[in-house]
Amino acid sequence: FFKQKTAYEIPLRLVGSEMCIRDRVGGHHHLIINNAYDVDKNMMEPIPYGANILHFGGGQTEAVLSLNPGKYTLQLAAGDHEHRPIKPFGASKEYKPVSSRKITIEILPN
Repeated sequence: FFKQKTAYEIPLRLVGSEMCIRDRVGGHHHLIINNAYDVDKNMMEPIPYGANILHFGGGQTEAVLSLNPGKYTLQLAAGDHEHRPIKPFGASKEYKPVSSRKITIEILPN
């Protein structure tokens, strides 16, 4: 749980995602804010666009979020060129997509 008064800088890194993304054409990170998309339940469907789902298709390794004061849940998910959550390399039929654990941050008023 993090508390901060200014913009929140986050690294866009998932352990093991570099290999998964490199091995697929156009893979990239998605930042999911406030549980706007359930990666595990929708792993066969493309990650949609939305105000609380940010796509980083330019190979970004970090981003600065400017959020209003309040609490937020953040999660990174790796998606392929069609925005579907990526299956971990070598995973069996039963798997969880490549994604981070969810973290909670709080932006405090100035």
